[in-house]
Amino acid sequence: MDAVECSLREDESATKVVAGEWRPVIWFLAMAYVVALVETTVFFGVRMQVPDTMALSFVLAVLLTYPLIYIVPAGMLLAMAVAVSKYVLPTSRRWRWKLWIPVMVAMVAMAFTQIFIFADYKIFAMFGFHFNGFVWNLITTPGGLRSMEAGNDLYAYLAGLVMLALAFNAGLWWLAKTVSLRTDWRTWRMAKVFGIALISLFILGFYEHMLFGYAFYKAIPSVVYDSRKVPFYIPVTYKNLAERLGLRPGKRERVVLDAKNASMKYPSAPIKFHKPEKPFNIVWLVAESWRADTLTSDIMPATSAFAETAWRFENHYSAGNGTRMGIFGLFYGLYGNYWFPALSERKSPILMRVLKAEGYQFDLYTSANFHFPRMDKTAFLDVPREHLHSVEGHDGWVDDRANITSMLDFIAHRGKDRPFMAFMFFLSPHAPYTFPEECVIRKDYLPHINYATVDVEKEIGRIKNRYINAVHHLDTQMERVFEFLKKEDLLKNTIVIITGDHGEEFLEAGHWGHNSGFHQGEVKPPMIIYVPGKGHGIYTGISSHLDIPATLAPLIGIENPPSDYSFGIDLFSSRRREYTVVSNWEDLCYVDDKYKYTIPAKYSVMADNKLTTVDDKAVGDKNVFFSSRRERLSGLLMEANRFRLR
Repeated sequence: MDAVECSLREDESATKVVAGEWRPVIWFLAMAYVVALVETTVFFGVRMQVPDTMALSFVLAVLLTYPLIYIVPAGMLLAMAVAVSKYVLPTSRRWRWKLWIPVMVAMVAMAFTQIFIFADYKIFAMFGFHFNGFVWNLITTPGGLRSMEAGNDLYAYLAGLVMLALAFNAGLWWLAKTVSLRTDWRTWRMAKVFGIALISLFILGFYEHMLFGYAFYKAIPSVVYDSRKVPFYIPVTYKNLAERLGLRPGKRERVVLDAKNASMKYPSAPIKFHKPEKPFNIVWLVAESWRADTLTSDIMPATSAFAETAWRFENHYSAGNGTRMGIFGLFYGLYGNYWFPALSERKSPILMRVLKAEGYQFDLYTSANFHFPRMDKTAFLDVPREHLHSVEGHDGWVDDRANITSMLDFIAHRGKDRPFMAFMFFLSPHAPYTFPEECVIRKDYLPHINYATVDVEKEIGRIKNRYINAVHHLDTQMERVFEFLKKEDLLKNTIVIITGDHGEEFLEAGHWGHNSGFHQGEVKPPMIIYVPGKGHGIYTGISSHLDIPATLAPLIGIENPPSDYSFGIDLFSSRRREYTVVSNWEDLCYVDDKYKYTIPAKYSVMADNKLTTVDDKAVGDKNVFFSSRRERLSGLLMEANRFRLR
């Protein structure tokens, strides 16, 4: 009997211990909310603008409510773990170790939440955007992180950060348990305090959403602007309610393409071509993040000298501000909103289809990875896998040298009875900008870039010097190609295309790198085209990556007009561009000789039009732009759907 009573007492005691876990859970979540509040305020709140009372009230409301949203997933996991420990698992003394389940869940879940907020802050501070579809694609696509050349020091830093966050949350859990044991819950005072605080936050959240809806409807820019600084902000417009209340909407100049996920009719007409009697070979050299103003005799002497024998395009734009859209436009001649259906529907570019049909020998190289950003499933879909070579895993300059050696070996030992196309994608000018010591021409450079710890604003000068050294190394490898082509007497029948996938910004418009906006530094790479018999010179008009397929098409025997397969023009024809279009993951950007105007590729509440001068300055009188460019914008919106399957 005594044994039975002892057992019952043990079970009762264990049950009380488990039941008591709900109190530290509440305290822990409250403390985690405070931590998230501090993170959000320090990382994002200080970046918000409060030009008026409405914006100030919105900022205060959003800073108080969104930390609660951030901890909800972790809180739900924690509550589930406690419930399992309390109601599902046995509660005898021998099962007491199961009570550590909620402790472990709490530490891991909250540590992940806090690290995620910090990581989003670092992304936003460096590149100007939050964690989004592009970042997720970068992480999950094979070769994505490799394209950033993240070093072991970054992984060590992240590992240390994880350990620190886990230790911090273990201490937070201990503090929550300590405080809960000293709290008199019998009076329900603390329960009332937590309840009132939670209800207040819900009311504040409702107010914040109503305020955003009103500001959006009335086109009040300050509130909408600040909302974009909040990670994962959830916009609610209440448009129908506002109309029923009789509110008059604010004036907003809003243009949306709404064609991001369109199916493709590409080409728009059957392609006709003939194989030239003496087909040209093609050598295509593309460098990551290569900006136009580095093509100078002191930074790139060999490439500058070669440019004097070819056509150099001095006002050239990429088709995108990142590799994905830049390469897509370069080979397809299409705007970036067509990348998505091209990938899903496996539509290869007309240019590559014709080269394959004409029996070209292919050998393509990259120091990154053809899987990212899915070049193997888009631009090079028709190239047999055995001709796609990815030499990677070392510093970018090491892989660049190895790839050039292999590419030149292919050209030297190719079959002489058929034309060839050789392609090389250089990685050394991509951050962290790698080079050997013999290529140092800017001695005051940052020795190493750790993405997690670098102070970009303080070090941007030395970061750019590092970039210039990497570009100088790029020149040495291009020189190897030029000298080889001269030595083998191939320049008499070989087209040479030299460009970058996009540019690179160094805080000229407030950001570092690329993919953050359509600033000049990010969207203007060099462009050099050498065609035997076409002479040489400087092309000063607007040119684009979109024009390259149309320029190559007649040279390889395509008879169709460019409008059947691209948005480009033949740069050797008499046509001239009035404007071009640059794309990113979400938007298209109209660019002419005076203005830039951003057009969302798909409608969303947070999408917006942005107007600047071509040099990224604010526009004084916007009406001048709209009155003078309205016909072009209307034409662009109609033209952009040319290859859309209706």
